[in-house]
Amino acid sequence: FSRHLRVAAHIRKTVCELGYKLFPKEEAVQSPSVSAVYVPGGSTFFEFNQRIRSHGMGIGGSFGPLEGKIFRIGHMGSQATMKNAEAALDVLAKVI
Repeated sequence: FSRHLRVAAHIRKTVCELGYKLFPKEEAVQSPSVSAVYVPGGSTFFEFNQRIRSHGMGIGGSFGPLEGKIFRIGHMGSQATMKNAEAALDVLAKVI
């Protein structure tokens, strides 16, 4: 559990430093297994997802009222490592 919390905190801190905006607000209780982030302004989810995928990374979208507005970065189980987090963050830095 502590590894998941460390990776989640690192991802959330770094995506904000890169200029992304988290969902929900910072004071909300966030999941240790997934981070939700707003799609950068000026992009549709489809366009943003295509840029992400062109770098070999996958992200999840959302449903309902948040469909097309946020994307999700999973950091759970065996993929919750700092090495994987850094690889994802490198891609996010390139496509913002």
